[in-house]
Amino acid sequence: AGTYWIASHSGLLRVFPAFTNLFSEDNPVMLPAIHTVVEDKAGNIWFGSYARSVGYYDGESVHPEPEYLSAYTGILPGSYCGKDGNLLFLPSTRPGFMGLIAVNPEEKKVNMALPLTYGYILRENNNGQLIFGTTRKGLFIQRDAGCGYVDSCWIKIGPEKGFGIQNITGVVQDQHGQYWMGHYTYGLAVYLPEQDTVLNWLTKTGQTKYGGWSFEADQRGNLWMGTSDGLFFLEPPRQPKPDFDIDSHLISVVRGVTNERAVHSVKLFRDSLLVLLTHEGMGILNIPSWYRNPSAPILHYFTPKEGYSGGFGEQNAILIDSKKRIWWANDKGVTCFDPNLYVKDKTWPTVRITRLSSYGDELLADSNRAKKLQAKHTNIRIGFSAASSPLLYDNIVYRYQLNDDTLIQTAEKEAAFQNLAPGSYSFKVFALKHGMISEPAVIDFRIPQVWYKDGRAYIGLLLLLAALAYWWYRNRLRQDLYRRRLMSARVQAIVNQLNPHFINNSLNWLQIRADDQHDSEAVSVIGRLAENIRIIFQNSRHKRSFHSLEEELKIVWNYCYIQKIRFEDKLNYYLPEPDQADRLGEAIDVPLMILQIHVENAIEHGVNNKRGGGYVRVSAETEGEHVILKVEDDGVGRKEAMRIGSVGTQQGTRMLAELIRIFNSKNHQKITQRYEDEIYTDATGKGFGTRVIITIPKKYQYAISD
Repeated sequence: AGTYWIASHSGLLRVFPAFTNLFSEDNPVMLPAIHTVVEDKAGNIWFGSYARSVGYYDGESVHPEPEYLSAYTGILPGSYCGKDGNLLFLPSTRPGFMGLIAVNPEEKKVNMALPLTYGYILRENNNGQLIFGTTRKGLFIQRDAGCGYVDSCWIKIGPEKGFGIQNITGVVQDQHGQYWMGHYTYGLAVYLPEQDTVLNWLTKTGQTKYGGWSFEADQRGNLWMGTSDGLFFLEPPRQPKPDFDIDSHLISVVRGVTNERAVHSVKLFRDSLLVLLTHEGMGILNIPSWYRNPSAPILHYFTPKEGYSGGFGEQNAILIDSKKRIWWANDKGVTCFDPNLYVKDKTWPTVRITRLSSYGDELLADSNRAKKLQAKHTNIRIGFSAASSPLLYDNIVYRYQLNDDTLIQTAEKEAAFQNLAPGSYSFKVFALKHGMISEPAVIDFRIPQVWYKDGRAYIGLLLLLAALAYWWYRNRLRQDLYRRRLMSARVQAIVNQLNPHFINNSLNWLQIRADDQHDSEAVSVIGRLAENIRIIFQNSRHKRSFHSLEEELKIVWNYCYIQKIRFEDKLNYYLPEPDQADRLGEAIDVPLMILQIHVENAIEHGVNNKRGGGYVRVSAETEGEHVILKVEDDGVGRKEAMRIGSVGTQQGTRMLAELIRIFNSKNHQKITQRYEDEIYTDATGKGFGTRVIITIPKKYQYAISD
């Protein structure tokens, strides 16, 4: 593996020579909070600290804050070594020493090139001219590569040209000469030199879902974009029109391998490789392998297992030095990776099933055969593993599929499926390593349908009868057998659209009591379910995808009542009365299940996973021309729920988001949903709890017909 093992007083140490770390916690002279890395003409590696000033590493020692630079503090991301030998930095915190500075390391001089002008990215365009993504001033393009850096040397593309994303965190020029840029919150934009105008796709207007962190162009002129939702590929059109739908042209790359986290920085390496930084580590993507097979590209992704210990990668903080080593800033300092010292595992991958379980029952027999499952085994976990060397960089990821569903790629060694219907299933998984794909490991299992032992059948019958009785009450007409069957099918379709977790939670509680005709709690729960069925049924009958806030609050009240019986003292809830909607000043309509889905997530994935339980609180209030709905819980939080695998299918959340997207396309004022994570902190400093803030305009049109 090329690593070194060293005996010390504290134990046996393993040293990864491919990695060099300059961390402030290990080196007292190393500067903290490094945001940028650049190499000078002499081969020294310079780094800028937001907490202090700049320093450099000469290959042997760290030299912090030369005296002539100590006044320039708060260094922002983005640095550059010019052909004239000057180093460009962006200090931002000390009055009189803020803006774009040019540092001459040989003469130990500093020139203030652009006072009070800040940004996050400095790089060259296709002609070797410097481009500068600024804060609130737009895009600056150097008039000539030898002009210099003072104000007169820049062509400025600002608001007068249509620039709308305020701050630029990433920019690159494509093969058509167009400048693509973005901000991780505001969205994406492109400057079209031939038209001398800027097109914007803003997140706040719904024109895009993605914020751009960092941009790079490959040898074909195509774009690679690090965004808040991972890495994306774009084949840039020439002269895109204002109605160009950019989201439909973005292709997700290696989703699942990087845990779908934000990609903060991307950099082209050796013409055919792309270096990327995430929350967890550093990756190197083989671009030609992606063009050959986008579903199985070669990606080396380095996490602590492979010797990387730097953590969170900073934005626009990758340097390819003159020796073809990769340097980057992270939340511990600076890390260098030397590809020449990297030894990878070249053996062909193999994979096997290691576990099949449900509700604590181990269901895996010998030779990857499943034991006989029971009807209760609807939540399934399947573990798998690939053979690898404990000493080499195995770089293994997995791709799995249940029946004919979409293939899912992940770096985890487990797949979880919830609320599976009775029937036969075939699960297969592949191991991928350095572009090589293993033969699949397959396991088949069957969940039996035993209706007379399943309490859900009785509850389903009661729900069906309740719905039919309501229909008879409304119409006062006898219907023939054909009409009753038709109505039954329609009711069943409506019931099937209810959140499966919502029904299943109640059914699990009632299953052991289905034969007890005197169970008052079971009767009460059935009543609450019937009321919610009535509300959903009525909306379906009128082909509405929305209803009054009062009806939504009734659904939430009924749902929380059922969950309180299920969880007992582990759950408390605080809800406004349904008639509070009348006190908001006027009748308010909301999308179906807009509160219930978030309340369900709070209970199932937040409170349920918290030792000792917790609470859920819903509030409704007016603020100007909007109604503000809040769903808050003190559960474990979304990050912890994802870590322990309690995320569900997210089907309800996705359906709600799609419904809101359709509604918003017909409205100038938009419905918005915003998450606030880790709203509380425990005694150890660990965050927990979640708050969802939903803003609904009072004057909102739900009709989607033209």
